[in-house]
Amino acid sequence: MSTLEQPSRKLFIGEIQEIFRAKPASAIEPLCVWLQGTVIKNNNNSSEIYIDDGTGIVQVLGNDKIPNCPRVHKGQYVMVIGIVMSGSSTPVVRTFKVQDLTSCVVMETMWTLEVIDQSLTCYQ
Repeated sequence: MSTLEQPSRKLFIGEIQEIFRAKPASAIEPLCVWLQGTVIKNNNNSSEIYIDDGTGIVQVLGNDKIPNCPRVHKGQYVMVIGIVMSGSSTPVVRTFKVQDLTSCVVMETMWTLEVIDQSLTCYQ
C-alpha cells in the first residue's frame, strides 16, 4: 500500500519529533499526517508556512503547488495533510491539502480530543 493510500494519522506536532527521536530516520516508514494549528509565519507566495499547535512548530511546504489551495495568513487556524519529510527539531511536511478552519471554532476545541481518540483507538 502506498503512503497516499494509507489513512492520515492525526498527530500533535510534538509527536512527530518523538517518533523521529525514538528511531533512526531510515527505520521510519513514510508517514502521512493530519495536523492542525495556527499559522505563525508564511512567505509571500504561501509556498512555505509554519504552524504551531502548542506542542511544537512544523514547516509546511508545497501549498503553492496545490490547485485552488487557499492562501493562508498569519493567525489563521488551519488543517494540513501531508507526508513528513523530516523529523528534525522543526519537522518538515510536504502538504497535499491545506484548509482554513478559522471560522469553525469547534474544530480547534475538538482537535485535542480527536488526536487522543484516534491514538487510543487505532494505535495502542
